[in-house]
Amino acid sequence: MYNANHECMYNYEVSIPEISEHEQYLIQHKLYKQDILSIFFLDEFNETELNISIHQLYEHITLNEKLKSVMLKAAALVMSMDEELGFLVLFSFDYLYVTHDCIRDILKSGNISNKNMNRLEQLIL
Repeated sequence: MYNANHECMYNYEVSIPEISEHEQYLIQHKLYKQDILSIFFLDEFNETELNISIHQLYEHITLNEKLKSVMLKAAALVMSMDEELGFLVLFSFDYLYVTHDCIRDILKSGNISNKNMNRLEQLIL
């Protein structure tokens, strides 16, 4: 269902002087795609399978009140009040690396660490 052992790699800033900023951007986005596939145990991008996996995860962790408030803030970013849509937003490029840490916390201990929750809240502001 969810690979809590995966370490996101796309968010690390790596400056390689021999390649352009655009090429670095493309590499970072390719790494993001690989991260999301690995997190959900997918071999290739399939929007339907990914959405099903995210929905199943949402059903599993929506009892976490800390995360609910962030989901609503994320939904508001796309002019919505739908919690589940906000949850989807948390898997976008800008938020995945911190969202993943929060979900790992929930799956491993049942709670999100204050450090990770603060990181996510700061990103969503």
